[in-house]
Amino acid sequence: MPEANYENKDTFLSDLEQLKLAYENLTLDPYSPGNRWRGYAQCRRNAQGELSFGQFTAYKQTKKIQSGYRGIIRQYPLLPKNITANRLMQGNFARR
Repeated sequence: MPEANYENKDTFLSDLEQLKLAYENLTLDPYSPGNRWRGYAQCRRNAQGELSFGQFTAYKQTKKIQSGYRGIIRQYPLLPKNITANRLMQGNFARR
């Protein structure tokens, strides 16, 4: 798993720019047209500490989160690899 510690400022800035560009290419949220861009992923860590991203269980709205839309199962596109494999994103899930 990539470390989020950077010894080189240019490498950090490059990873940051790649992450920002990836977010600019997300899909428009079909459940809230014109309001936001959306992608979704859940993360799992295997016994070797490697991360995998996917949609392992349905994304479901609850009454606590959104009272007018509870119980709705929504399907969002999986976050692209240029987001989930980015060293900054991976570093957020590193064991501490």
